[in-house]
Amino acid sequence: MEHENKFIIGAGLSGLIYAYYHREYTVIGEEVGGQVANGSIGPMYLHQDEFTTKLLKDLELEPNVKVIRIAFISDGEVKTDISPEKKKEYFKKSRALPEDYDTSNLPDTMLNCGKLHFYAYEIDWRIIVDKLKEGVKIIRKNVSFINPKQKVLSFDNDGYTPYEEIISTIPLATLIRICNHNDYSILENTTCDICYATSCKNIYNAPFEYLYVVDKDKPYYRITIEDNGLIVYEFTGKHTLQELQERFPELELTGIKNVPYAKIIDNKDFKDYHGIKLLGRYSQINQRVKTETICKVAQK
Repeated sequence: MEHENKFIIGAGLSGLIYAYYHREYTVIGEEVGGQVANGSIGPMYLHQDEFTTKLLKDLELEPNVKVIRIAFISDGEVKTDISPEKKKEYFKKSRALPEDYDTSNLPDTMLNCGKLHFYAYEIDWRIIVDKLKEGVKIIRKNVSFINPKQKVLSFDNDGYTPYEEIISTIPLATLIRICNHNDYSILENTTCDICYATSCKNIYNAPFEYLYVVDKDKPYYRITIEDNGLIVYEFTGKHTLQELQERFPELELTGIKNVPYAKIIDNKDFKDYHGIKLLGRYSQINQRVKTETICKVAQK
């Protein structure tokens, strides 16, 4: 088959969307759908813009649009705006950074804790994944090894396949490992782990889908309300459900999901790794890369 040696590593949303518009690529990934398939919890909104609108039109979907409202918890009160200094405090808290971390040179994009609102489509991500799969060639295996110099890869340690081009959408740390490299130093202080804890109780009872919690006496840094009414409290680091239930019984937590490398501390925006193109937030290490960004890149 023509172009059969052009691959996209990772069968999550980024890989599927790009392959949908570039049929010459074959997607490689055992878990098709990524976070949508594996049950990662936490807010997932598809922002409305010209590129996401085109994606939904191409998939023959016409979802409704809703307003996502944002506020802050600062000094024990719900506020619709906070000072630049408070935003710097929030930046450090939400990334588990020490108090003496220098925030003087942070760009405005890293201090943007959210606008007062944005518009998003009301969608079922599983339907999006199913629609994308229909037009994409997928190899449901894992890539166990890549040799960028010889331009060969191995599926599940079963022989070698030459490639012409690879686009990686998997976390950069995973790519470094399967390339059998040891240059993890480029990732130093770039990400931290996040724990999403679910509950049916919103302790602030405020009419906002996003609440950014600035106050240091609260260990969670963000509260979100999902479309199904579930409340998600976000913590930095790894935790167990029992630990959080014992420490914060007032939250009435019912479940957790630990996600490694999920919070980006320092935007690097890597484009390439030893000739392998990078695409996606955790592949490029860039917090600004979202689903709408992938749609824009894919539709070019």
